[in-house]
Amino acid sequence: MRDPGTEPMTEPGLFIPRGPAAAELRFKNSRFIGHAVPCPCPADGDALLARLRREHDRADHHVFAWRTRDARTGRITHRFDDDGEPGGTAGRPVLQLLEAQRVVNGAIVVVRYFGGIKLGAGGLVRAYAATAGAALQAAGLEPLILTRRMGIEVDYAQLSAVTALLEREGLAIRERGFAGVPRLLVDVPVDRWAGLAAELREATAGRARLHEAAEA
Repeated sequence: MRDPGTEPMTEPGLFIPRGPAAAELRFKNSRFIGHAVPCPCPADGDALLARLRREHDRADHHVFAWRTRDARTGRITHRFDDDGEPGGTAGRPVLQLLEAQRVVNGAIVVVRYFGGIKLGAGGLVRAYAATAGAALQAAGLEPLILTRRMGIEVDYAQLSAVTALLEREGLAIRERGFAGVPRLLVDVPVDRWAGLAAELREATAGRARLHEAAEA
């Protein structure tokens, strides 16, 4: 069973995985290997699933769920897949764990190697939920910092000053473009947007062109 969906805009109190982590559990000879990772956009979840399918190409199932939050609208999108397990016994329990822990921008993939003994519907739900929980616990959680994506256009003469300022502020450049003039995309905490904009204009003598950019 595969299910895409959207959820209402949410209130504060959300969390993201601190970093990638894995955990392995065994249930009646079946190996369950859970991987939890930050997943800022659906493409990151798809990339994790593709990688694990390559690394575990002999596994019987690659179950996953992810939730992402659009930084501009606040809307949460989710997706899950049972990957051949009975409907509602695999991907849904993993998604429910993410929902219960209020996790967004996170993905979990659970790889299963069948051990020859059937677990039954209830056993599958418990196994996938427990493995997903162990992986998420290993990853750790931290509060979601609400951001807006800032687009920055500068002349080449100011590029080094702008990149140095962003580095001092601890802000990673998400994308760079150099068609015509340098263009940078940076995710900026909402409460720091106005201050950073002022600093950028000061560092470039007012020549930096700033705008809010759409999420990819």
